[in-house]
Amino acid sequence: MVRGGDAGPRQLRPGEALRIGRHHENDIVLRDSVVSRFHATLRWDQDADRPVLYDNGSQNGTNVNGRDVIGRAEPLPTGSVRVTVGPYALTVDVHGLDERSPVPALIEDAPDSVALFSEQGPEVKGSLEVPDAMRQLLLRLECERRTGTLQLDLPGGKAQVTFGVGRIMDASFQGLIGLRALDRVAQATHGSYRFTREMEPSDQAMNLWFSDFLRMKHDSYYATRQWKRPKELGGE
Repeated sequence: MVRGGDAGPRQLRPGEALRIGRHHENDIVLRDSVVSRFHATLRWDQDADRPVLYDNGSQNGTNVNGRDVIGRAEPLPTGSVRVTVGPYALTVDVHGLDERSPVPALIEDAPDSVALFSEQGPEVKGSLEVPDAMRQLLLRLECERRTGTLQLDLPGGKAQVTFGVGRIMDASFQGLIGLRALDRVAQATHGSYRFTREMEPSDQAMNLWFSDFLRMKHDSYYATRQWKRPKELGGE
């Protein structure tokens, strides 16, 4: 159960997701300029033992129980969890988990924080049915630090995007490759997708975070005012 924001309590069950941000198409709308348009996603995959909070590479990050989460995933423990997004404090009450199942650990001493479950992450497949679904999908694979190939069947033809520990290594679409292909894929609004753990190494890898690509190509997507966290919320 998620409480906070402009709407009333929202319930999240296995197989569901809640999008959080200032854009009106989010499930939980937080109307403040320090909140990114599509700031974070709270997702509970059908085959996962607990929900996970994904920060979608937001300008000001997300905070989970005092822990800063920026551009990555944070599994939620059982009980009452405080999620802070700018000046908003959301309460996520997590029930029904097996207490014997530990929260997946994260590797914090590496240059890039990599979730240990990233290589054995949940199956990712489905269709693009809501606005901005493609960007959300690419950001999710970045946050989960996945390695493999995203295969896409789009109205204009087939495409694929290769990931290496969350970074985009290669992209192709109808004769286009690299950044031009990625730009076309990111604009897709309809189609189906499937992520596989198979990948073909590229001689000229792009080695690019999708969140950085969005900042370079679509500044309006991240037109968010920087926010200095008050001392009582852990700021300087």
